[in-house]
Amino acid sequence: MQKLLFFSEGWHLAIVGEPLFDEEFQAWANGPVIPSIYDRLKRYSSHTIPRSEIKSLDFLALGGLLLDLTLRIFETYKENDPGAMVGLTHLPGTPWIQVRQEHSLPKGAPSNEVVSKDTMKVWFSDVWRSALEPANRELIEASPEDYADWAEASTVAA
Repeated sequence: MQKLLFFSEGWHLAIVGEPLFDEEFQAWANGPVIPSIYDRLKRYSSHTIPRSEIKSLDFLALGGLLLDLTLRIFETYKENDPGAMVGLTHLPGTPWIQVRQEHSLPKGAPSNEVVSKDTMKVWFSDVWRSALEPANRELIEASPEDYADWAEASTVAA
């Protein structure tokens, strides 16, 4: 859950430009965590969070656009098991890694160092921008005749 919230905050910062949460994430030993949410949900450990807990949240307060963004983020990450989500937050250069390295925190060391929203915004924005860049710049610089030749070659090959 914490990793999903982290990705929600990061993508919201990158796309909307503003934080989703008032609270800061901390660079705990196993990944980024919002302590108050950890305290609220820790009793469930690795078990499923009951629907009653989820239904207690006022999703309508999010508004349509934010709810849509949150749903898209959930759809993107929902197939990942907890280990994969940990792996995604532990990739080189992620905001969590940056904070742990800045403070020389060894693997597994406890920490309550803040993962700043600015660091998250920059990293997620960079990931978003690079994902939107075309893989083949030559195609962009091609002439209309090149596109026609490519389309014709694709049709013949099919």
